[in-house]
Amino acid sequence: MEKSPAFIAELRTTLLDLHKSLMDAQRVRYEREHGRIQTPNEFLGLLLEHPSFAWLRSLSALIAQLDEWIEEVATSVAYSIVAAIAVIDVETVIIDGAFPVTVRHSIIERTRAALSRVNQQGLSGFKLVEGSIGNAARAMGGASLPLLANFTQDREVLFKDFEATR
Repeated sequence: MEKSPAFIAELRTTLLDLHKSLMDAQRVRYEREHGRIQTPNEFLGLLLEHPSFAWLRSLSALIAQLDEWIEEVATSVAYSIVAAIAVIDVETVIIDGAFPVTVRHSIIERTRAALSRVNQQGLSGFKLVEGSIGNAARAMGGASLPLLANFTQDREVLFKDFEATR
């Protein structure tokens, strides 16, 4: 059963919060029995190898899988952007959708990093920006196209930089 990107993104954020709370709770239990953990490196070693923390490792693996998914999304989006820019010159690419804000930030950061690894020779420059509409972005954008096509005198209105005209 395939889940939506928004579901996976929200699941990741929730799991990270849960994972941190569970690690903190297990650390307190461990320190009651064995004494204070002195350094972050010691704590990392315990997380990776000590039997008291073994039950957290499957949750850690799930979070790692979600991070891999976000990286895969970012790489795919980067290649899609470059392919689109090769056909249509646009000044701005907006990433938006039904993601929690933290996941959207992560996707945008990783997409920027992926774009730096993709050959863009001969293409016009563009800005990658974060949208703010959320899960209604696709519907609003699709609904606006017939209105703009039929009722606007300036069909380039979508491609203008409104900040520069203010």
